Amino acid sequence: YNILIVDDTPVNLSVVVDFLQSVGFGIRIARSGEKALERVQYNHPDIILLDVLMPGIDGFETCRRLKANETTKEIPVIFMTSLTGVEDKVKGFEVGAVDYVTKPLAQKEVLARVTTHLRLLELTKDLKEKHEQLKISSEEETARLFKAVSQQREQLRTLTTRLTEVQESERKQLARELHDELGQALTATSINLAAIEKEV
Repeated sequence: YNILIVDDTPVNLSVVVDFLQSVGFGIRIARSGEKALERVQYNHPDIILLDVLMPGIDGFETCRRLKANETTKEIPVIFMTSLTGVEDKVKGFEVGAVDYVTKPLAQKEVLARVTTHLRLLELTKDLKEKHEQLKISSEEETARLFKAVSQQREQLRTLTTRLTEVQESERKQLARELHDELGQALTATSINLAAIEKEV
């Protein structure tokens, strides 16, 4: 994992930087909010440790811009600050930070918070991927069912046409049979009448 540390006096963080590197993190430094915004565009870090009080644009504005950008809004931001007031913390969360660590920084606390939010990020990615897979599976199943229904409808139309043809054929056959029977009956009646007439 790569961490971008944004602080105008990074020498103050050297102990924490060394510690994070020693446990396997890649570290990059930006000395201002402007530099941080430039760097994340061409090389996304996995997480950002962001100082609040900096010259130029402060940490709050830097975070707000990161979260407003579609390509960087998912990167977790942890504020590093000596500001401990409730209003400052609330403001930090409002602009999109996920956590706070107070200066002077404690190595193990920073590591614990960074690790926690990286795990949360991975879980979120996994959930999104599974959601997409379910969506695709659902779309495929819907398409399969739609195809099956279309096939059933086509079979029903074929059967209906066949039934109509059979009914028409049976109707014609019945009409022929009735015609033949009536013809025979009329012929027999005519012969009988002729015989009776002869005798009379």
